[in-house]
Amino acid sequence: MLTDPRRDILTFLKESHGHVEELYAIDKRAPFNALTTASENKPFASERLVFGSQMLRDLWWTAWVTSVDPGATALLSPRDSDSRHVGTPQLSRIGG
Repeated sequence: MLTDPRRDILTFLKESHGHVEELYAIDKRAPFNALTTASENKPFASERLVFGSQMLRDLWWTAWVTSVDPGATALLSPRDSDSRHVGTPQLSRIGG
């Protein structure tokens, strides 16, 4: 769960922007397209997709948990679940 979504989004964007020159260099050597087979293109794309999907997961989970009760804190990760409440986060209030 993101503790400060605005800060975390800005950090994500800055980190992603740090790869722009690398992307252009890789694309200049072997352009990204449906026929690309260059060995460096696939790992670069995979790493960036993983990074983006993790951020999307964290944003989604944060929105889900805080939509229930903004004062609530998630005790479980999105991968944890209680078989009685599949897909429902288990929450606990801070301070009781």
